Amino acid sequence: MSNVLTTIIEIVIKILLAAVPIALTNYVFPWLKANTTAQQQAQITRVIDLLVQTAEQLYGPGTGPQKLEAVQRWLAERGINVDVKDIEAAVLRLHAAGLDWITAHAMESSLNLSDRLPAPAIAAQKIAQSTQKGTI
Repeated sequence: MSNVLTTIIEIVIKILLAAVPIALTNYVFPWLKANTTAQQQAQITRVIDLLVQTAEQLYGPGTGPQKLEAVQRWLAERGINVDVKDIEAAVLRLHAAGLDWITAHAMESSLNLSDRLPAPAIAAQKIAQSTQKGTI
């Protein structure tokens, strides 16, 4: 009897674990998008764009998986959860705009910030901090 109960519990746990990504994708993420203001969504889009540009600068062409992982990690560190589609859209915007190092250096000098991080990362950090403080 004990083995049957253990097996049933294991099956239920596996089903619940399989349902979590489905619930996140179908319910949680759409709910979060619906409950953020247009201004907050624009700020998040700016953060994603800046982080994608930073990843492009740091990793260079032909390193898509590493860049995606880096952007996802940076966003998670800032408490921003987005769908991969949003990151892919930022990549398309980056390539369409033809942004490069010149843009980043112009941005860095206009912000007059530290050299330790590329300008997009610094700007993304400032935006994320203002988001966390509720100033957006």
